Amino acid sequence: MQVSWVIACAGKLGGMNESSASVALSAACRGGHVVQAVCGRVYDVANVLLVSSASDDDTRLRFAARSAATGCEVLVDVKLSADGHSAALRVNCEMIVIGQMLLNDLRTALARI
Repeated sequence: MQVSWVIACAGKLGGMNESSASVALSAACRGGHVVQAVCGRVYDVANVLLVSSASDDDTRLRFAARSAATGCEVLVDVKLSADGHSAALRVNCEMIVIGQMLLNDLRTALARI
């Protein structure tokens, strides 16, 4: 999957199909291992693929997948703050309930880092 495809799908799945939240990261997670810790927690919660490019900065992590049952796209965007104290989560999914449940699970998992 390419970053351009993820951005295009996120544009299509905006509005009602988008759920967002912010989460505070613990002091133990801050520092050089924050990206690895966030990726690990996202992988624990959902079966998604990290989509990145060489031009991406280290503060934005994009994940993508397709649901097994219906084949609809599921996009997860994690934007880490510059100081590493918090993260903004955004989940895009055609199935609103699935997107909201995934967002809640991710918020809980990232708060426990």
